[in-house]
Amino acid sequence: MLTLLSEALQRVGSEIEYHLSLPHISSVVCEPREAVHQQLLKLLSIQSRVFIVLQSSLSMATHLFQEARRMDFMGKDSAWIITDSISSFLDSMDTSVIPYMEGALGIKSYYSNSSSSFLEFSTQFQKNFISENPEEDNSHPGIHALRAYNSIAVITRALERLGSDDTNSPKMLLKNILSSNFSGLSGKIKFDGGNLPNSNSLPFRIVNIVGKVYTELDFWTQDLENPFTREADDKNNGRNTTRTLNGTVIWPGYLKRVPKG
Repeated sequence: MLTLLSEALQRVGSEIEYHLSLPHISSVVCEPREAVHQQLLKLLSIQSRVFIVLQSSLSMATHLFQEARRMDFMGKDSAWIITDSISSFLDSMDTSVIPYMEGALGIKSYYSNSSSSFLEFSTQFQKNFISENPEEDNSHPGIHALRAYNSIAVITRALERLGSDDTNSPKMLLKNILSSNFSGLSGKIKFDGGNLPNSNSLPFRIVNIVGKVYTELDFWTQDLENPFTREADDKNNGRNTTRTLNGTVIWPGYLKRVPKG
């Protein structure tokens, strides 16, 4: 992933000034906050103030943004970009943590949140979640919940298609699984050569974290000529061919102009 990012940046005349690797939280011998602090000290001498968080666990990302804000790495004229590995948790993340990420721009897996099947699932999910976790204040289902539901749906449908003579046939069950073809909560479920289509071929939501919530600015595709597009069922349906975001970005420090970085 780092190599691909480096190549993409070089194509637009930019480069990675410094690559920082945070330790896995389970391997940290001291307090995670202190471990992050020691790593961030290495960034004090670099000129760039554009930070891209490629991959991180939710717990380490939480410590990273808390310490980055404390050390003023998220002041005005800085820019923070997070990938789906972090932004996918925004729907279910503790809302007391989200403000530490305020101003960050994120890329988030796309799924339709207006379909009747999603709305029905979301209502039931939130009801059950609140019942089991009354202390939590963010009960919305995220992409991981949708994918888990899809996985169960694939197996359930495959079992239902087994004949009376196939109930003990793992091969027939696998065949039924691989022949799945339906619209799941997180997207189309159809296997190709034993694998689901690459999720990177799907559009992504571009989100901006403001306060305790995030706002959706636009949709991104891998069409380099027209990378931004609106959702298919959007009332303003159509291509955004300006190569600029459809919404205004609120950067760290509540800056509304493009940061110097």
